[in-house]
Amino acid sequence: MQNPDIEEETPQTRTGFIYRWQLCHLLAVEYNLVPPRADHNAADVALTELHTNAAQALNHSTPLKKIFSKMPRGLLAWFDHGTSSFLISIEPETPQKKVLSKTSTMIGLFGSVRSLESTVKVLTFFCGRHTADGATFQGGSGLMRALTLQLVSIIPIPLVPLPKGNDQSDVVKQLEAGDLEMIFSVFTTALEQLSEDITVFVLIHGAANWNSTEDRRGGICTVVQSLREEVMRLRNVNRGPWIKVLVTNPSSDQTAEWSITEEDIIRLDG
Repeated sequence: MQNPDIEEETPQTRTGFIYRWQLCHLLAVEYNLVPPRADHNAADVALTELHTNAAQALNHSTPLKKIFSKMPRGLLAWFDHGTSSFLISIEPETPQKKVLSKTSTMIGLFGSVRSLESTVKVLTFFCGRHTADGATFQGGSGLMRALTLQLVSIIPIPLVPLPKGNDQSDVVKQLEAGDLEMIFSVFTTALEQLSEDITVFVLIHGAANWNSTEDRRGGICTVVQSLREEVMRLRNVNRGPWIKVLVTNPSSDQTAEWSITEEDIIRLDG
């Protein structure tokens, strides 16, 4: 992303704040081959790859109207319900590894259409696109960095408040180290910068792809549980911005490890 932030503020960042472009740069750690500066757009490269992943995964030739006509009513109701919520969708047959399921395709496409609305923001992560050796955004910290990078890039202010109780050097060091707790703190802080009429959809596709290694399995567990806790927190305060988290097709042992209840699951027909 371009860095107009520097032109909008004095060179010295105000105490308690950090430039949005700096956060994006730190979150795009795999793409940072040089120290952060105004003319280096590592975040642009990372965001472009994430958007390309989504476009490739959702590539289709079927008319959208026909696809959406098959959208399960429960999912349509979830998308339309105007409050923070958490949902797991499970299909009767596990899709072939690295192949996006029909329901995930519908969800992804529907999310893309909803993102055209001014009060809707959509963050996506396709687990199957990040499983190969050397792939970017690996592990729990990688998944959360990908979601947080997308969120930070859309907040409408050049200076972002630091997570409470942290100074800028602490935030920088912990983000550089891939500290998952700090990444999530940046995520929740960024979420708070959006107006109350905004709904943020977090769509994590093909969770079973991330059950093959301890790092992925433990990482996605922490991410899902943290997101679920944030949903509950925002639901309790009963005001926006709203966050709606949907995870598709985890394995049965993942849902058990995540302590998911049946009320959080929608089981879909084949």
